Amino acid sequence: MALLGFLLILPFTAAFARFSHGQRGLFVTGLVLAAAATAVLLAPDAWQVVLARRRQQDCGSRSAGVTTVLGLAAMSLAASAAVVLVLSYARGRGA
Repeated sequence: MALLGFLLILPFTAAFARFSHGQRGLFVTGLVLAAAATAVLLAPDAWQVVLARRRQQDCGSRSAGVTTVLGLAAMSLAASAAVVLVLSYARGRGA
């Protein structure tokens, strides 16, 4: 969620105006992946509450494992996109 927060702040900085078209595309990709990862990683907790109220807690363990793997994969891709974005900006491609 911290990565998502930093990415949400980035468009409001002066440096964002100097981003190239490719860097903006990379930014949008990273932002969408970070938002999706956050949603997918939080979903098992919300689903656990729903199942607990229905007294069916054992039904959610398989889906929790799948969503965790998907969320971690999306977060890895989002972090990679953020690193590539920072490195491309630092090398002067955004000027």
